[in-house]
Amino acid sequence: MSGSGDEHDRPVTADTGRREGPSEESGHVGSTLTASCDALLHDIASTTNQVIWIWDAHSGAMRYVSRSYASVWQRPDEPAPQTIAALSETIHPVDRGRVRQSHQRSLETGGSVECYRITTREGSVRWIHERASVMRDADGRPLLVIGIAEDITERRQLEEQLRQAQKMESMGQLASGVAHDFNNWLTVIIGYVELLGNALPAESPSAKYVAEIRRASERASGLTRQLLAFSRKERIDPQVVNFNSLVADTQRMLRRLLGDDIILESRLAPGVGRVKVDPTQWVQVLTNLAVNARDAMPTGGRLTITTDAVTADASRLARHPGAAPGRFVCLSVADSGCGMTRDVVDRVFEPFFTTKPAGKGTGLGLTLVYGVVDGAGGFVEVESDAGRGTTFSLYIPEVQDPAEATVTQTTPQSGGGESILVVDDEPSLRDVACFTLRGYGYRVFQASDGVEALRVLDDHGPEIDILFTDVVMPGKGGREIVEAVTSSWPHIRVIYTSGYTDDAMVRYGIAHNEFAFLPKPYTPKGLLSTIHRVLQSAGGAT
Repeated sequence: MSGSGDEHDRPVTADTGRREGPSEESGHVGSTLTASCDALLHDIASTTNQVIWIWDAHSGAMRYVSRSYASVWQRPDEPAPQTIAALSETIHPVDRGRVRQSHQRSLETGGSVECYRITTREGSVRWIHERASVMRDADGRPLLVIGIAEDITERRQLEEQLRQAQKMESMGQLASGVAHDFNNWLTVIIGYVELLGNALPAESPSAKYVAEIRRASERASGLTRQLLAFSRKERIDPQVVNFNSLVADTQRMLRRLLGDDIILESRLAPGVGRVKVDPTQWVQVLTNLAVNARDAMPTGGRLTITTDAVTADASRLARHPGAAPGRFVCLSVADSGCGMTRDVVDRVFEPFFTTKPAGKGTGLGLTLVYGVVDGAGGFVEVESDAGRGTTFSLYIPEVQDPAEATVTQTTPQSGGGESILVVDDEPSLRDVACFTLRGYGYRVFQASDGVEALRVLDDHGPEIDILFTDVVMPGKGGREIVEAVTSSWPHIRVIYTSGYTDDAMVRYGIAHNEFAFLPKPYTPKGLLSTIHRVLQSAGGAT
């Protein structure tokens, strides 16, 4: 953009509309800015927080820059740029070349629309949306370029949060479906492994192999719990607990997990309030954070766990849609490790995303953390820089409810000939349940779906003591079977089971605590304990 150097091409003082050089009533660019236009332009600019500028298409000199430039660009003590080239110097280096090319092309195309970053005087980065339009003379030659720019930083942040929430929701639906199939097959594997282990003498060489299969199955079961926790579809047992006590109890395990080359220290603020969480989930949350921290400090370092009571107002929660203002317990886990780049931080909670080598981790640990905290009504903040360590801050709403008593598990016992109808569309899963129940003295009927179950009930309804049914099945599901049972055979006790856990209970209209529920994957011992507890409540077992 080269100019003639004529006095009419001198820039206008910002937000005055007056050129520094004399005015002429000629066809020159400068004569287009008359006094009346100057006043109108000033009035328009004063009604908006957008930045308006006009630059000479021949010389690139600024003819007008509105006063809002100083606040939008956050350069209050600097004069407005005198040329379009000077304005482009405020653009972030990554975007600068692209925007300059766009300005040049606009002289041919008649306008442009650009989003780019600028750097404020303090060094912070803001996002700008700019629209430009070219004014031409009677011969079609460009005279002036009028630009309007606004700060869209907050809008972009909200859009990014929405995109992230939608992505996480989609991932959650996928995770839930995968976990459901895992749970079905794990129930079969765990069931037969437990039955086989019970049948083998303790000194048998095969007992060792069975024990290894059982441990592998338990790890796989933990993987499905992580998937379900992320998608907030895991059945949880929330309790009101003293959070400091929960963290202190978990630290003993973490010391063994971290090794001798990592110093573990804690700073638990006195007077931290109670929270309502599933203690088992939160042990897993702390474990996952500790493992990630350990892997980020391969040559040793320091891991610091702190708790504190904080009050979060609406302005602070603007970045965390869904969290309500109030008092929170903040758990911070900080390491002195290698840290993360901004790109990695932005993806750190995505399922299956990991920076670890192949075979080292599943990429679900931090996904579990996100799901558990979000499910508790809280939120997570991450601070990290490459080479400077990472801090995860987990905010959990404080509650005022009294502490709840822990329910003791009932020891499973053999049956006394009671009749149980097992309904499941997976033959292998149905077989292991029936085999287990028959082996412990129960009389068993079975059905592959709701239609077959109703036929069995028509023939043997008065004899059946318990209906043990899957929730989600093709055709008639568990809810339809139970509706028939409650109307025609009200003496029959009901136990639901599902690999979808809480999600299935809600989607299929089944009220919590209305009937017993045994989540998949379950063990033969877990099935027998549930059967025994339900029979006890009905007065049918001793």
